[in-house]
Amino acid sequence: MRIFTDSQNRTIELTVDDKSIARVKRWVHVDLTLPYEIVGHGADRMPLLSAMQLDVPLLASVLSWLCFPSLLSHGISAEDFWELNDAGMLPAAQAAFFHEWAAFFKKPSWRVGNLVTAAVEFATQPV
Repeated sequence: MRIFTDSQNRTIELTVDDKSIARVKRWVHVDLTLPYEIVGHGADRMPLLSAMQLDVPLLASVLSWLCFPSLLSHGISAEDFWELNDAGMLPAAQAAFFHEWAAFFKKPSWRVGNLVTAAVEFATQPV
């Protein structure tokens, strides 16, 4: 679990686990266990790992559902979350996501964890 704050100084918890991945898959139709899966349409097609860095609407949707229990505790719907916040929160939320996503693949139960973790950690390095 990672924590960041929104523009109203509320603490938001972000978790990447089996339950939150299932929520994202159901509502966003993205499988976070497949970071190299091609997502998008037409010229915007790219691996999910890249899309989570470059496609802000997709990132916002995924983060909303990963944070859903925390949002619910604050009385915020996943759909309303991004309308209530300014762009300053996005870098902190994105960093929390990448750290939590990499940690998910490090779990012993994940069969290709080391390769995926290395890729996720490489993708988050400054250019």
